[in-house]
Amino acid sequence: MITPQQPKLWGYCRASTDLQKDSPDIQEAQLRQRWAVGDMDGEPAEIFKEHRSAVDLRYDERPAFIRLMHVVQAGDHLFVTHLDRIDRNPFGLMRAAEWLQRRDVHLHVLNFPGRG
Repeated sequence: MITPQQPKLWGYCRASTDLQKDSPDIQEAQLRQRWAVGDMDGEPAEIFKEHRSAVDLRYDERPAFIRLMHVVQAGDHLFVTHLDRIDRNPFGLMRAAEWLQRRDVHLHVLNFPGRG
């Protein structure tokens, strides 16, 4: 009998430079703080961080996001601090969201516009 695998909690942090107010290290701290709440069904896995401009490279051209795409599985959860961490281009963002949806990966955005 095959036992279902417990979902994993993944994170993705991106900034163009360390000088940005939301550097990858600050984003990582926010994700870990959210995971510490303990109300998610899943085990913390890895947080992928990179310094790449969304203007220069689409989400599927950035090395850390490509590695992330290879490890997430159906039922897993992907956390970002802001939606534009994945891609600033709305068409790239839609493609990324469709990719995640087709693979049954749940996207969580900590700071979603209009929330709160």
